[in-house]
Amino acid sequence: NKKEKPYYVEPDLSIPLNIAYEDNDIVVIDKPAGLIVHPTPAQLTHTLAHALVARYPKIISVGESVFRPGIVHRLDKDTSGLLIVAKTGKSFDYMKQQFLNHAVKKTYLALVHGIPKDIDGVIEYPIRPSTRNRLKKVAVLRLSSKISEKQSTRAARTLYHVREVIGNNALLEVSPETGRTHQIRVHLTAIGHPIVGDKLYGSTEKILKRQFLHAYKLEFVAPNGKLIKLQSPLPKDLKEFLKNQ
Repeated sequence: NKKEKPYYVEPDLSIPLNIAYEDNDIVVIDKPAGLIVHPTPAQLTHTLAHALVARYPKIISVGESVFRPGIVHRLDKDTSGLLIVAKTGKSFDYMKQQFLNHAVKKTYLALVHGIPKDIDGVIEYPIRPSTRNRLKKVAVLRLSSKISEKQSTRAARTLYHVREVIGNNALLEVSPETGRTHQIRVHLTAIGHPIVGDKLYGSTEKILKRQFLHAYKLEFVAPNGKLIKLQSPLPKDLKEFLKNQ
């Protein structure tokens, strides 16, 4: 019985990194759609983490897991945009705390099916894993008294603003105040406006190959005390899609 080798994120220089901001403590990556942030049992190679350890070898020991070196928060594989990575243990703890205190302002652009009736809205449904599909999360519209369900249910809050109406769709600016997995996707689906291209959560759009969700703005105070405000333009695929609407 061979003892399993402990998992190690191998450096991979073949994955390009688009750096939006960098100092001694942190680096902010503008992540392309299609790149998974860190290894999972289903995909152990070719992730953002592999690119990071290739550029910043010391990052390998930063963070809470060997699978997530320096990774403070995540973006879904097919969501593009800005992502903060810590380069040192100290800055990791600092940024983690900033997220816990809701001191990091994240704004996404999302194109949704239909037009929300309010220009500005707040969605506050708790979120739990789906019992039917292990890849999905669901919004809990009514809390049940089942203990097991209560344990895995997490509070979640999302703000949105209708920026533009484009035909039968609306382009929203969305700010999640909590950081649950798939939060924006689940919340927008729960109010009847799934994200265009998001097949997992009910979009029927055939042309767009991924969900129209882009992390376009970040505002936070860096570990060095500097106020950082960053913006990432819409990627080409989403721009083209909008043009053809």
